[in-house]
Parts: sequence; structure tokens; C-alpha cells
Amino acid sequence: MSFCRVLISAELKTLSALHVGSGVEKEQGKESYSTLYLDFNKKPYLPASSLRGVLASAVPYFFKNENENKVRQCFFGNSHFDDSKEEGILRVFDATLESLPSFKDKVNTLEQGTILRTSISINPILGVAEEHHLFSLEIVPEGAVFKLEMSLESLNKEVTEENIKQFCGLLFACWDGKQFATVGAGRSKGFGLVKLENLKVRYLTTDALAQWLKDGQPHELNKSYKDWQYPTAELDILKKQGYIVEITLVPKTKFLLNDPAFVIKKEEKEDDEPDLAFSRLSDGRAFIPATALRGWVRGRVRKILLTIGEEKVENCLTSLFGDTNHRGVLFFSDLISEGNDVSEKQIFNAVDRFTGGVADGALYTVEAVQCKGLTGSVAIHHLSKHDSISNAEKGPLLLVARDSLEDEFSISNAGKGLLLLVARDLLEGELTLGWGKSRGFGNFEVVFKMNGEEIKHIHELVRIFQRNDIEQWINAIKL
Repeated sequence: MSFCRVLISAELKTLSALHVGSGVEKEQGKESYSTLYLDFNKKPYLPASSLRGVLASAVPYFFKNENENKVRQCFFGNSHFDDSKEEGILRVFDATLESLPSFKDKVNTLEQGTILRTSISINPILGVAEEHHLFSLEIVPEGAVFKLEMSLESLNKEVTEENIKQFCGLLFACWDGKQFATVGAGRSKGFGLVKLENLKVRYLTTDALAQWLKDGQPHELNKSYKDWQYPTAELDILKKQGYIVEITLVPKTKFLLNDPAFVIKKEEKEDDEPDLAFSRLSDGRAFIPATALRGWVRGRVRKILLTIGEEKVENCLTSLFGDTNHRGVLFFSDLISEGNDVSEKQIFNAVDRFTGGVADGALYTVEAVQCKGLTGSVAIHHLSKHDSISNAEKGPLLLVARDSLEDEFSISNAGKGLLLLVARDLLEGELTLGWGKSRGFGNFEVVFKMNGEEIKHIHELVRIFQRNDIEQWINAIKL
């Protein structure tokens, strides 16, 4: 059976903070922030171009080489591949906001219900906040729902059942709620994780259209569509998007990663309201932003490279973590509490550095949290043949290497050696995150989970990867 038009609707639910930047900067008090796209109702939306781009870039991961160009040209056109400039059958529309989550705790929101996420760069040498490196993003919080609408149609060809099954399969594979199911900026930093829900497909046959043209009313065309009842065919997936390692942080102490969204303005603050408050989700569970763990790992890799005397440190870091022009291969997710969190407010008073006494007017309150554990993941993303690695190739360690058998990229021996050393430091209890590290806050034990097996000690990694391989990886760093 063939169709002249197919309507596809679904919901995209955010599982983490999402930011699709409009390129416009606004000011909030003394701070500026990067804004989201807003519609005429001042509600955030997801631009069709961003959604289409994510789907198009996912095609190489889910279709065999002989089908990749065929599928890409069918849905997205082929103007980028040859001179025929034939259009694709896919039409994508902006995804409008359906709902925002309600927060358990008091939170500062903008007029449109979005939140400012404030971050700061950490000096990799000193381990303290960099001066003038504070930046803020307007985000849609986790739990928001967007309405997704697309269609398959063309003026010069009909849509087939195979097209519908392929495209629905691509949607589910691309936005399955797992590590790489993302939209927008900061994809490797835990931003933009989404899940496709409530997919509905309706189709219009050529015969039904002809019948409506013959005796139907203009407003009755919608009645000529029928619901698609056939199951979605599973895709013949050639390549996995990456290798995922689950990671659990077990707090040995209370911890505090400050979220200004939960710090009430001074003029509205009550006596017991904190000046620093821990990051949390809409349901009140604590979480550690992916940027915090990513920053610690990046700093540790940098320290290792400097220790061995590597000259082109920044190029090596770009290979793993990317930069503004190139995507890295390491993807981090937020680390979310397993529940039963216990928050604790504590009052501090700064000490005058000259007199050694209490500083006048420097009393402040912090709200830290304790929990059983926080779970997330770290993944190695396999770059497709369409991804650029020009900066990576400049790195003397060649952290990203070509695998000629599958025509994709993977971590080289030197890269594996670096990551293994970082994993050793994590397992040995070197991880401290957040505010108050010198006051005993933010110390964590780390547990990895690989292929269903928990790893709590470095000797377990040695057993899994075998000593000969590990020696080869470590030696590769020194070359």
C-alpha cells in the first residue's frame, strides 16, 4: 500500500535540563544569560531545524552502508550529495511546549516558567573558580513535555509502508531516553536528554483523497485519515552509538553543588533561607550536574598529561572532550539520587583575615544534602564518518583513531590508558566535588558497572581488561 500523506505526532519528554539557544543574550540583574527560543506566547519551543538535524545525523549509526544514502536521500533529500537536488519526503514542524513540571521546593523561575542554570569554570591548576568565568543558560527543566509533529509527503512520489516503518524506527532509536538521545546544546555535558512517548501515525491514501475531492467538504479532510495499526519494524542496527559505563557516586560526607535557582532573593528571603542550596530535580531529589563530574575528569586528564611532560595538552583534551568547533568522544550524564535524601542547613561565619575574629556581617547559611548514592553514566561515543576529527588528529597521542573495519572512530590505546588512570584515581577515593571541599564536604566513593558487573577496586579492572592490554595502553601514553 502507498500513501500520499502520513501525519506523525508524539511527545518529547525531557529527562534532563535542555537548552536550545536562540543566540540572544539578555540580562537578569547584573548577569547576562543565553536565552531559549520563545514563541509568540513567550513559551519555549524546539525549532524544526534542530529536530531535523538530530534525526539526519543519526542515520549513519542505524543503517548499513548500502542503505544509509538511500534512507538519507529518501527522508532528507540529496542536495548535499549531488546536483539533482531532489527533496526528501520528511516535513518537520516546531515542537511546542505542552507542560512544565511543578517543583516540590521553592524555585526562582523566569516569567515563562524556565530556569537559569548558572555555571562557572574551574581553574585546572588551582582547583578554584576562574575569575570572570561565570555564565548562565536559560533551560527547560527535566519533566517538561513538547508536542512533536511531522509528516511524510512529496509532490512527485508516494510514501510506502517501508518508509513509515523505517522512519518510526529511526524516531524510537534516536530518542529512546538513553545516553545519546539528546537535543540542543551541551549534549556531552548531560543536557538535552529526551524520550519519545505516545507516538501516533495517521495516513491518507490516494483513493481517500480522490473521494474527498469528489464529494467532501473542506473541513472534513481530517476524517479521511486512518490510524496506522502496523508494528514498527526493528532497524537493522549496524553500529552502536557508543559504549556506556554506569557510575554510582556514594557520598562519604554531605555535599553541596550550589544551584542559584533555589536561592531566594535577599529582599524575599526569610531568616532560615539558605545563601547556598544544593542542586535538585523537580521532585526534590538531589543531583550532581554532568558538568561537575566532566570538569573533574578533564582536570585529572590534564594533570596526568602535564605530569608526563606532554606538550600539546590542549589538543589531547580536545580529542576526548571536544571544544566549540568539534565534538569530543566522552559523554557524561547527570548523577541523580536514588531517593531518601536528607537536607541539612548549617550556618557559617567568615573570619576576618587581619584580626582573626569574626568578620562583621559575614554570617551565611548553606543547605547541603546527604543521600545513599547518585547514579548516572559515562559513555564513549563512536564518531561516524561524517564527524570531523581534524583537531583530534593533531594530538600527539592520537586519542581518537580510525577503525577501518567499521569505518568509524574509537579510542586509541593512549586514550584507553589515560581513562584507566582516571578510573584508578576515582576508585581510590580521589573524587571531591562542589562547595566546601576544604571543610569536609563533597567526598565520594565510586562504583562502576560494566556489562552487569560492579567494579569497586582497581584490581577488578585489571582482571577485566587483562594485564598485558593495560601495560600496552599505559606505555602508549609515554610515546
